[in-house]
Amino acid sequence: MGISIISNNCAGWRMTQELHERYDTPTIALQIMPEEFLKFCQNLKHYLSLDITEYEDFSEKHKEQTLRMFGCMVDFPCGLCGDIVIYFQHEDSFQTAVEKWNRRKVRVHYDNLVYLFVLDYDRYQKEAQEFSEAQIRNSYIFTNDFDIEGEHYRYTLPPNPMKPDTKLCFLDKNRPKHYVFEGEFRREVLWKSF
Repeated sequence: MGISIISNNCAGWRMTQELHERYDTPTIALQIMPEEFLKFCQNLKHYLSLDITEYEDFSEKHKEQTLRMFGCMVDFPCGLCGDIVIYFQHEDSFQTAVEKWNRRKVRVHYDNLVYLFVLDYDRYQKEAQEFSEAQIRNSYIFTNDFDIEGEHYRYTLPPNPMKPDTKLCFLDKNRPKHYVFEGEFRREVLWKSF
């Protein structure tokens, strides 16, 4: 039986690769804003039933979220899935991104889902806490520079020799060891219930 990893960022992509699993999830090589990820997870079937439309003229709310996450407006393809923005930062075109999304969303294993919520900045502490309190089955929260109440895992990002000024090296396709978990966490923890 396959696994579908629903992730708010590239970490799910990397874990899927390391498990040598097929991409049975549309949330590969993209970003979903922390402010919107819980709603996406709680209504997954609904959102995956919708078509994605190209999104260029951002609402004020989405401009604020984009600036909060990226520090600037983005120049890669973005789509709107209902009221949720999908940032396809690893795709060259919106058409390619939507083709991959549509191909993968029909393969989702709704009976075998894992949710990963990965947060790099303490400005998302509120969203992490809300996600924790929602108690979604088979969900895992990973935080980089802050703690929350409840179960979660801390991780650190090793220095990236190619980009010494950034700690977001898990976005680098060429680095197989893109994050290091603190404590006793091992990837097998995610799959113990399957």
